[in-house]
Amino acid sequence: MAVPKDKVADENSSMKLSPWCFALFLFDAAAFLYLQLFIFPCKPIFLPNDSLIWLQDARAMVEGMILYRDIFQITFPGIQVILAALIKALGPSVWLPNAILVFLGTFAAWLTTVISKRVISGQSAFLPAFLLLSFEFSAWHVVSHHWFSTLAAMAAILVALEKRSAGRIGVVGALCGLSAWFTQTEGALFLLAFAVFVLWECRRMSKAWRPVILKLGFLFAGFILVLGLGLGYFVWKAGPREFLYSTFIFPVKYAPAWVEVNTYRVYLGSLLGLRAWEVVPLLFVYAAIPWVYLYFFLAYIRQREGVSSAAWDRLMLVNIAGFSLFVSVAPAPAWIRLCTVSPPAWIVLIWLLRNSTRRISRSVLNFLWIAGVLCAATIMLKTLRHEQLLRADLDLPAGQTAFLDTGAYDEFKYLAARTSPSDYFFGGRNVHFYFPLGLRPPSRISYVIPNDWTRPGEVRDLIAGLERHRARYVMWQLMLDNVPEHTAGGENLVPLRAYLHEHYHVTKIFSGSNDQLWERNEWQGAIK
Repeated sequence: MAVPKDKVADENSSMKLSPWCFALFLFDAAAFLYLQLFIFPCKPIFLPNDSLIWLQDARAMVEGMILYRDIFQITFPGIQVILAALIKALGPSVWLPNAILVFLGTFAAWLTTVISKRVISGQSAFLPAFLLLSFEFSAWHVVSHHWFSTLAAMAAILVALEKRSAGRIGVVGALCGLSAWFTQTEGALFLLAFAVFVLWECRRMSKAWRPVILKLGFLFAGFILVLGLGLGYFVWKAGPREFLYSTFIFPVKYAPAWVEVNTYRVYLGSLLGLRAWEVVPLLFVYAAIPWVYLYFFLAYIRQREGVSSAAWDRLMLVNIAGFSLFVSVAPAPAWIRLCTVSPPAWIVLIWLLRNSTRRISRSVLNFLWIAGVLCAATIMLKTLRHEQLLRADLDLPAGQTAFLDTGAYDEFKYLAARTSPSDYFFGGRNVHFYFPLGLRPPSRISYVIPNDWTRPGEVRDLIAGLERHRARYVMWQLMLDNVPEHTAGGENLVPLRAYLHEHYHVTKIFSGSNDQLWERNEWQGAIK
């Protein structure tokens, strides 16, 4: 793509957009997300995904349990702390993840557009955020620690985009620490990427090394200060050994055993099971990341004389930062992870298209607008149709919930009639049951996987917990009996299966999911 000098050398003169237009865009973004996540006016749609892992961890923390010591987790504690504070203030309500997603999506649209307006002229500045919401709509149904990390990183980009004084770089370091507080790899790699950018800028401008070293000192000091404050309590309570094992040793040594989720095999395999209208927009994400970053580096090498130095600085910062976010998820690039680190990629892509002299670039730009509108319209139509045809409501301990999946509705209805909040229960592979029904797992793990992810010691602790608490019900999935051939390191569920067969019996098989509900033998015939 050839980039003409006059198109970007004075971009600020054409970037001022109406505040009312910006406000309307953000309102539309919030409404777009709200209508996907709530039945109007305020009934939450059940989200059976990883959001419920973090909510269960947070609720357990509110009840006095200590992360890493009493609750198994491999990420840094940021998302659990935020959710625990919300649960303590608002109660363990099932609408919390839905409301959080509306806020996160709207905030992401605001951050992306504010950054975009500083490098992209005209109304095209809205396109990156528009594609972020429309093409990646499925990702906005999952409360992920990656979203929090990326938004902290985007805030850091915004702080440093125009000026990079020592004070601003100290703030960037603090935001890198905040990003790492949610996802350790993402924040740490973003920190290193920003340090690389500072060194690149120093070399390009032939600056003295002393102020550069000072800036790097502020950068790393801000990072260490914020991250140290965020982690200190948990290191103290759980103990340094348990903390290091959970957040560093386990992710490196055992997480890859979950081949379908935590290795390169997930790259396109994670799209399996999605419907065609969900897959097509996600293919644009795969087409953009990381290739747009690599193309930008080539464009810079070929055309750096054609663009003002200030423009290149801003663009290089966005590109280096975005590439570091991709590298943080590259070992296991599932579609949800690629979506959460995609905002810088959309900005770089639209800039390349907007400032290209090739006619096809203008056509692609127009196509993306049209495709985004069609995708957003399809989402709304499909959502409303599903709500009309499949919706069923349940009053759960965590609040009234709308189900769009009949299989999940049947399971929750059955369990709600037979369990009470604070009952001990084990969900097998699924963590979806604990938070909405107010149930407790009998040990520090809330789910098991038939591979080396679930360690032998955790299986022993789970069996001991089932025995100690006399948990009445266990939900078991057939896939837990079918060990994949490519499982690394074997699997450790044999003692758990033997214990279930000795002390439990199958009392219900759910036709919609083939899940099996096992009841403890001593409870047979007892009333709830």
